[in-house]
Amino acid sequence: MAGKIKFCDFVDSIEFPETVKKKERAEYVKLVFKAIRDRLSEGNAVGINNFGTFDVVENGEREGRNPRTGEVIRIEAKKTVKFKASKDLVDSLN
Repeated sequence: MAGKIKFCDFVDSIEFPETVKKKERAEYVKLVFKAIRDRLSEGNAVGINNFGTFDVVENGEREGRNPRTGEVIRIEAKKTVKFKASKDLVDSLN
């Protein structure tokens, strides 16, 4: 299994036209991620064709246990992001 890729290496792996400067490339990629984050923070799902869908899910409040002491603790409700890969993405992995 491959390790985590650094952001700069990820940006370098994207084929941009030669006229786009390296610093601008990183800004364009950051803008894409910011747009995804902004839509999710508004409560909207973000679907990317042939890749997958990011969606906001709300985990309700629940009881948990402190693994060291066994004490019952309350875990607060929170929102998180769920990703469902498209069939095309899954097929490309296998």
